[in-house]
Amino acid sequence: MGFNDKPLDMLDESDLHALVDNQVPEGKDIDYKVVLHGNSEGEKKEYFADVSSFANALGGSLIFGIADENGMPVELPGLDVVNPDAEILRMENALLDGIEPRLTVQTRAIRLQSGRVGIVMRIPRSWIGPHRVKYQRWAKFFSRTSNGKYELDVGELRAAFLRSESVVERIRGFRADRVAKIIAGATPTTLVRAPTLVLHLVSLGGFDPAARLPVATLWNDMAAFPALQPMNSGITTHRHNFDGFLTVGKGRGDTAPIGYVQVFRNGCIESVDCTSLQVSDGSAFIPTTAYEHNLIRMVPKYLSVQRHLGVDLPMLAMITLTGVAGYSMWVDASLQFLNRSNPIDRDVLFLPEVLIEEYEVEPAELLKESFDSVWNAAGWPRSLNYDDSGMWRRS
Repeated sequence: MGFNDKPLDMLDESDLHALVDNQVPEGKDIDYKVVLHGNSEGEKKEYFADVSSFANALGGSLIFGIADENGMPVELPGLDVVNPDAEILRMENALLDGIEPRLTVQTRAIRLQSGRVGIVMRIPRSWIGPHRVKYQRWAKFFSRTSNGKYELDVGELRAAFLRSESVVERIRGFRADRVAKIIAGATPTTLVRAPTLVLHLVSLGGFDPAARLPVATLWNDMAAFPALQPMNSGITTHRHNFDGFLTVGKGRGDTAPIGYVQVFRNGCIESVDCTSLQVSDGSAFIPTTAYEHNLIRMVPKYLSVQRHLGVDLPMLAMITLTGVAGYSMWVDASLQFLNRSNPIDRDVLFLPEVLIEEYEVEPAELLKESFDSVWNAAGWPRSLNYDDSGMWRRS
């Protein structure tokens, strides 16, 4: 297992020594720094250029505390840092102002036997780039080769922008194709016929042809992830299938499946539920609180599975409602006098894509724009499950 293949939280001092002992050179995915960057203009420019060059190439690690000569590591003196967490916070906060669009990195301090530390910053390949260094009046784009970082020329910039747009279009095509299959009944298990609530959590890196994750391990990990289940299901069964790993949910009693969760081999998740948009009296109303609450409850659980699998961020969360033409939003009787609710005018609602840049998210805040758009489709100005400050107020 190479240095960049090992999970960041599993790295220790021996891994840093191995880089020196094995003479692993700097290159496209590794760069050594004997000290941390300072606050001078030149040092910040160099730091921003290093980080963005990894993101605009194939990703990699920026390692602080290793000395090198002509790109070859020679020793591990470490860093004399009193508060590593504070230094990491300083390093990551600096990126917020120096690189655009914003990118997410992972950074960890490794305590050495000498009492010093090594700091490893893991920069993933970005699918929303290219990222530009923007510091004072300095604005440049960088990438990397085996010889280190270099500035992109006009042709390379054009190709980078087109590549980024292509990835997003492929994800949108994937979503449209999957929803069409769900509507047609071409699903991995036969579902009851009802309006469906569909959630896709798709990594932008998942459409790299080389993206393959160990989804088969989920069979043994189910005890650790009991939440890998469809919304509202009472009984679940699990199995491997051609696309990856499937969980099927049933209601109470001997009924047809009411939903499923498909984990694809590239780590993307598709959750389909046939109950959240139904109401008990059969009226054509969306039970607004129930379906929003289900998504707020389940999104963090699905993300925990993807984090366990090592799915790279950023990710798009995409919610789709099918079979909802003629449906209105159910509201409290006290609000009916507002007379703002109108039937939805289309059968399928593709809600706006939401970008997820870190795993520790507040789901109610994350999904608010998507929820608002459903209420908009039925004539309301926003989701009434949020107060005027934008806080979720339903339990």
